Amino acid sequence: MENLKEEVRKTGAAIIEGLNQFSEEKLNKVPYEGSWTAGQVGEHLVKSAGVAEVVYGRVGPTSRPPDEKLPVLRMFLDFSIRMSSPGFIVPSDGYHDKGKSWGS
Repeated sequence: MENLKEEVRKTGAAIIEGLNQFSEEKLNKVPYEGSWTAGQVGEHLVKSAGVAEVVYGRVGPTSRPPDEKLPVLRMFLDFSIRMSSPGFIVPSDGYHDKGKSWGS
């Protein structure tokens, strides 16, 4: 369980570090038609993760192994597939300021 917590912590830190490497201009540049900017990806991750609540928030005892859902989550690492996002976690079209969106 501690390894899983550490993996989640390191992954979150790596994502923020990666996003912070972008200049403000590149953060808001659409790489190709129909794609999101890096800023939009960051906003999407913040919205979809609900990090504080999902990772550290309301938790309780479980009857399943803590890592049972990892194989399902790892599908998000398969960049050969394209997924649609539910509306409530679709990022906004506006300018993304990395200092305000997820902290620098």
